[in-house]
Amino acid sequence: MGHINRDSLSHLWQTHATLQALRERRSLPMSQVPGCGGCEWTDFCNGSCPGMAYEMTGELNRGNPHDCYRRFLQKIDAETRRATFMPQHPEKGPAL
Repeated sequence: MGHINRDSLSHLWQTHATLQALRERRSLPMSQVPGCGGCEWTDFCNGSCPGMAYEMTGELNRGNPHDCYRRFLQKIDAETRRATFMPQHPEKGPAL
């Protein structure tokens, strides 16, 4: 990326292609991220850390496969999911 004794961090952040792509990743809708299209959770998910996704897949514009919201919800049982993510109404019980 650069050399600590020669290049300023500010300059690298603004000009290095990889860091520009990392910043631009935030503007990409999750529904357009490979592996995330068609997921019902794209409106609520940010794909987690793009740096981690890059480390695991070699691509910045991918969701982090280790931290996928859909996979997480599929792994926990329905009762835990309801208890954790559904609003509770003490007088009526859980909202379903």
